[in-house]
Order: sequence, then C-alpha cells, then structure tokens
Amino acid sequence: MSEELKCGDISDEKSRTYEVHAQGLVHIIHIKAPKKVFYGLGHTFHRVWDGHRTILAPAPGLMWHGKEIVGFCEVSWMPGDPEDACQW
Repeated sequence: MSEELKCGDISDEKSRTYEVHAQGLVHIIHIKAPKKVFYGLGHTFHRVWDGHRTILAPAPGLMWHGKEIVGFCEVSWMPGDPEDACQW
C-alpha cells in the first residue's frame, strides 16, 4: 500500500528539470519557477505545482517493468541561492 503524499516547498528554485531515459533520451520536462513538489514512498510520480498548474513527472531513479530495468529519470534544479542549493 502506498504512503500518503508529502509536500516539499521548492519555491526557492528558479527551475526544475526531469529527464526521462530509456535506450536514449525520451523526454524532458522543464518547469520554470516551481512552488511545491508532492512525493511519497510507493508513488512513481512527482506532482509539481508551479502556481498555475500541476505537472506530473516520473519520480527520479530507475524505471522498472516487472523485474526488468527499462530506463531511469534524472531530476536537476537551478537553485535561487547557489550558496544553499539543497534547502529541503
């Protein structure tokens, strides 16, 4: 059973990018000025709120189909304050 979603305040980030790879780059999700990220144990997606809409992006890490690894998702962000790049 999945855990409840948690909410992280990412309003200090200038942008956030999710890159989905499966035998090469498949898709890039770029979010300017994100506000909140909703995530949780057992959830395979992040929900990112940008103040206007919610964007669904794969959770970072390996992507599985059954017992086989079929790809991965990498997340990166541009911090608002480079001196404090990881605020949560």
